Amino acid sequence: MASLSIPILNRYNWVFRRPAETLVGSIQRISVDDWDGDINVHIIPDADYEDIFVNRFGARTPGPTITCEVCPQFAVKDQVEAWVRTMLPGKATARGVYVDDKKHEEKPELHPLDLLVGHLTEATVKPSGWILDLAQRRNLDIGRTLLAYRFAAASDHRRKWPFKHGPPLYNKTRDVDLALAFPPQPGEGWNPTLELRTEFQVNAIADVAQLGGGHGTKFFNLHVKCEADEVSAVFGDIVAYWVDPSNAEISLPQTLDFGTVQREDRELTLRIENTGGSAVSISVPSPHPNSGWRWTATDQAVIPARSHREERIVFRPNRSGTWREEWTLIYDEAVPGPRRVVLIGKRIGGNL
Repeated sequence: MASLSIPILNRYNWVFRRPAETLVGSIQRISVDDWDGDINVHIIPDADYEDIFVNRFGARTPGPTITCEVCPQFAVKDQVEAWVRTMLPGKATARGVYVDDKKHEEKPELHPLDLLVGHLTEATVKPSGWILDLAQRRNLDIGRTLLAYRFAAASDHRRKWPFKHGPPLYNKTRDVDLALAFPPQPGEGWNPTLELRTEFQVNAIADVAQLGGGHGTKFFNLHVKCEADEVSAVFGDIVAYWVDPSNAEISLPQTLDFGTVQREDRELTLRIENTGGSAVSISVPSPHPNSGWRWTATDQAVIPARSHREERIVFRPNRSGTWREEWTLIYDEAVPGPRRVVLIGKRIGGNL
């Protein structure tokens, strides 16, 4: 009986052009390759981004789509794919390594795809009901006075049998940054506000920060980092909107990262800042009994206008592994809520 021979693929298919390229357009479809396991996001570029079709020889390759590809590790692949599919149909911004694919007629692509951000509408905002609730409480219109974004990022694990190589930079842990817009400012003195909620996070980080001033449209930065050669992915939603400065308004970090501990506790301070023009009453429920964190519950503590309060949070996990939990802040009627801060940390060195 003849033996079955499977070739080992040991040559790069890709010619590296730039470490990062941004593409804005409309997602036409999403597919998964049965052979190599890549998640393929097919995007029709906006007119301002059509130069991406031009390969390194100066030839314009066929459209209408650019393929953006990533191969998440098997343990997270289904979750990443399902989340990315919730961006359909709609506009998206993609950022990834810019290459020409020698096996696809030298056509340019983003491979690996480092970050995909869907621009949500009221029709595509589901399954994130919290965005609909926020828009209703604040009387905001999704897509006009509130801009909602859905993001996904994962490390690329293409380098596995029968492949000896992955795409360029797949094995490098890299910081990925993308500027995204606020809606137009409603009036003078209004405060730009961001909220980020992660739906899934393992060996990866995601955070947002407002960018500097200037005239015209205001932007914020989305920063993600996935650990190379690890099971690594993060995805979730972001909203950007403006608030009236005469109202109470709470400012909180999106995440608190406690890093890695062995047998010691680690304490961090969470700053709760009221940036608005009136006082607000807050409450914080106790942690779950099996939580890896400890903090003191708060009941109707008052934070005056333009003042702050600090809370001590202690990371005290009883077993090894990666930990994640949400710290929840509940407001009185003055401010829509609740608000959450994601706590993350890791313990090594065995169980207590």
